[in-house]
This record gives sequence, C-alpha cells and structure tokens, in this order.
Amino acid sequence: MRYRHQFQRVRLPHRRKEDADTGSRIWDHGRSFIIAAITTMGFTAFLALPVHAAEVWASAVQQDVRPLRSMEISFFMDTQGREINAVEGTAVIPSPFEIQEVRDGNSDVTFWVERPAYSGEGNVHFAGVIPGGRTDEALYLFSAIVRGGEPGSGQIGMTDLRVLLNDGEGTAAPSAFRGFAFSVRDDAPELPPLPPKAKDLEPPESFEPLIVQDPAIADGKKVVVFMTQDKGSGVAHYEVFETRRELTYEEDVRWIKAESPYVLKDQELKSYVYVKATDREGNERIRRLEPLRERSIYENNMNWIILLVAFCAGFIVFIVRKRYGGVHYFKRNGAEKKRR
Repeated sequence: MRYRHQFQRVRLPHRRKEDADTGSRIWDHGRSFIIAAITTMGFTAFLALPVHAAEVWASAVQQDVRPLRSMEISFFMDTQGREINAVEGTAVIPSPFEIQEVRDGNSDVTFWVERPAYSGEGNVHFAGVIPGGRTDEALYLFSAIVRGGEPGSGQIGMTDLRVLLNDGEGTAAPSAFRGFAFSVRDDAPELPPLPPKAKDLEPPESFEPLIVQDPAIADGKKVVVFMTQDKGSGVAHYEVFETRRELTYEEDVRWIKAESPYVLKDQELKSYVYVKATDREGNERIRRLEPLRERSIYENNMNWIILLVAFCAGFIVFIVRKRYGGVHYFKRNGAEKKRR
C-alpha cells in the first residue's frame, strides 16, 4: 500500500502556456515544410513526365556548307503517336543561307491551303491539310534548296507553328520545333551535287469540282470549289471557264485564273463550268461540270438555229408560190423540159 500511495502522488510537470504555444508553432512550421516538400516533388515529377507534343524538325545531309554551294534542307513532322490532320507555320532560314527554291513534290500533306513559298527575308510560310489524319514519325512536309553565302553561322527556326488533331473539332495539339544549327565556312566538307530535278510528265491528279452555296461563303452566292494535288512538281494554279455550250476543243477559250472557292458568274447554273489544274511543268487536267438547270427553248442556241432554218425555208416556199404559182410552177417547168 505504501508503494501505491507513492505512485499516486507522482505528478507530471505542468506545461506552461508559453511552452504549448511554442510547440504549436513548431508543428505549424513543420507541417508547412512537409506540404511544400510534397508539392515540390509532385511538380518536379509532373515536369519529368513526357509531353507528347508534335515535333517539326529540319534535316540535311550535313550542317556545314561552303560558300556558293547548294544544299537541300527537308522539313518533317513527328506526330508523337497522335492523329494530325493540319499543320501550319513559317520556317525561318536566316543568312548566310539564301533560299533558291522550295519544293513540295511527294509531300505527305494531301492538300495545301497555302503552298510552301518563299515570302522574303528567309521566310517560307505553309499551311496544309491531311484529310483523315496521319500518324507518322517522319511525315515529310517540304524542302528548301539553299545556297551558302558569306561565311558565318545561324540556326533555322519556326514561328507561328500550329498543329491540329483529327478529332472532328480541330483541337490544337501541343507542338514544338527542333532547331537546326548550320554554318557556312570555306573548309566545310564538299557536298555531292544535288540530283537534277526529275522531269514531271504527269498531269495533276483527277479531281471533282463541286458547286455549293453557303451563307458563310461569298455572301451566300453560288461558288465552285476544287482542289487536287500533283506529286511531281506540284500544282501551280487553277483556271475556270463558264460557257452556255459544250466545248469540243480549246480554241478561243478565255480561261480565268481562279482560287477555290470561285464565285460563279452564272448564278442561274445554266452554264457548263470547266476547271483546269496546271502543275509547275505545264501539265494540265481539265474537269467539267454539267449545267444544273435546263435552259428554256429561247436560251438554247441549237433551237434558235433550227427555228431560223425553218423560217428561211418557209419564206423561200412562200415567195416561190406567190410569184410562180408554187407547186404548179415546178410541175409546168418539168413538163416543158420533158417535151424538149
């Protein structure tokens, strides 16, 4: 009982209010430190995750070229496993490179909204569509033939790069450009000569023009839309011709250079519409659209010719009958000839 009594009299030291406040502050600081550490580690882990951004890059046989020597720089896109159906951007090729030519033959881009073209100051703007989307690690876009100028160095860049997903909504996909450093120097390895540009003997691919009417296009007027591609030299331009008669040859055809969509002059759709696509080598392909509405008898040239011939024949018969007695005149003359 003595030990129990002594045990009951044992008391823990009383915590002063100041000590309690200090412990609370230590716990608050410790908790804040732990939260900050967890947040930092989570953010770091997030940054370490791979970002599946479509990547456009430039490629060449080598990165160094001698002055006044030419080299081909090709542009590709890695879709990173995502279906891409549109790409747009402006390649920047600074001095000391000089752009000599831009080629898009055999491009994986099906239709060009804006064909790759040199726009001055080393810029090549492009915008293309791939219907149905494509997934590829090396989707070929276009090439630029450049020539080395004065010795120096630089880096090819890309501005205003946009890539759209094939999701039916045109969602913008993350995109990036992999830089390409180059130099022009006298002691650069000698490049093999560029292969001669293959002669393109094939016309642009077959296509079907279509007449549409939409309030959002040309103030609701009827237009003809058209587009094709040429895997050889590329499509150079389109031309349109409207006529009320069917063409059998191209004589005196006054083609009008046009871009799709083209506002039709004949809004009544009673004319034949011819669309011609010409590639950069001069090869042509022509497609024809039939009139969508029949012309009245007064608008048909053939009907007018028939009526004119019938009128002339009737007029001649009328004059003969009035002056010579018609059929009797011919019978009388025939009888006289027989007596002779």
